[in-house]
Amino acid sequence: MHSTRRQNIRKVYRVRTIGLILGALPVCSVLAQHQTPAWLWAWMASCALLWPPVARVLTSHAEHPAQREAINFRIDAALGSSWVVFMHFNVLTSVVLLSMLSMEHLSMGGWEQFRSSLPAQFLAALAAIGLVGFHFDPLSTMWDVVACVPLLLLFPAHLSLVTFAMAKHLREQNRKLTLLSRTDALTQLPNRTAIVEASERELLRFRRNRRQASLILIDVDGLKQVNDVHGHAAGDALLRKVAYVLCMNNRDGDVAGRLSGDEFAVLLPETDVGAARLVGERIRLHGERVGAEGPGVWTLSIGIAETSMAFDDAAAWFHDADVALYLAKSQGRNRVELTAPPAAAEPSAAVDASAITPPPAAAAPPLDSVAR
Repeated sequence: MHSTRRQNIRKVYRVRTIGLILGALPVCSVLAQHQTPAWLWAWMASCALLWPPVARVLTSHAEHPAQREAINFRIDAALGSSWVVFMHFNVLTSVVLLSMLSMEHLSMGGWEQFRSSLPAQFLAALAAIGLVGFHFDPLSTMWDVVACVPLLLLFPAHLSLVTFAMAKHLREQNRKLTLLSRTDALTQLPNRTAIVEASERELLRFRRNRRQASLILIDVDGLKQVNDVHGHAAGDALLRKVAYVLCMNNRDGDVAGRLSGDEFAVLLPETDVGAARLVGERIRLHGERVGAEGPGVWTLSIGIAETSMAFDDAAAWFHDADVALYLAKSQGRNRVELTAPPAAAEPSAAVDASAITPPPAAAAPPLDSVAR
């Protein structure tokens, strides 16, 4: 946060510095054609060279930097308006100067900043007229035209680069926030929101092409005992181990996530209930082995439901899988159950225990990397 704040202050400082230095060129061109007193030259130099670092220091030490910078922009507007008076309302240089100021305010603060700067410009113009009198000399020379060129070319280009960088940074921050809002902080798996959205998409795909998908709900047996006996740190480590088990048994395209507390889900696209049962058994056996390592002993109860045209939304699909999960827990835990009888599934639904083999150990990343 502090790093972003410093970067933004530095970007605004550069915009202000480049704008004032380049803006000083046409001002000098016009002042050189009039009998300008020495104090006015000194004031112009101090505005161009000293005001940007002073504004940066004031913003850096402000309790509310955004509010302080809004005041700085009003001071910028007041300085620009006063120089219009000091230049005897030279049309070309005045229009260029005020246009660049308006561009800066609109880019950095929008219409609100632009409107709030108008009173400062008006009051500064009145003060300048009171100080040096009212003089009107609108004609511009070729020197004035040449002096305006750097400001017209370089300042908009630099301002565009700054606003582009800020917009890019904002998009990246929004992307990270979106990712965080869809990720479980403890396990780094997708959270309930992400799983439900993926399930809704899978239901829509099923309605279009009639290709089955299956939903696995998983409940951790023994988490409460681990928390009570070994502490919540051990319980958190257990949940990370479950996430590890799910990740190691995921196929390409599968989506595993944590729904809440001790409940997880795995979405299996292009998978009927028979194949899903094999996946569920593989997850259960892998979890049984990892759970036996301690601290505490835990297992996984699993319920499976496949897509159906009777489902209006993902909630109905989750309900069917939850019914199967309740059946698994009520019949002794550490087992896999389906909402429909196994005979109703495809021939591949028959479970051959010898065919249920866990992934080779060499394919698994270190468990501590997942825990971190």
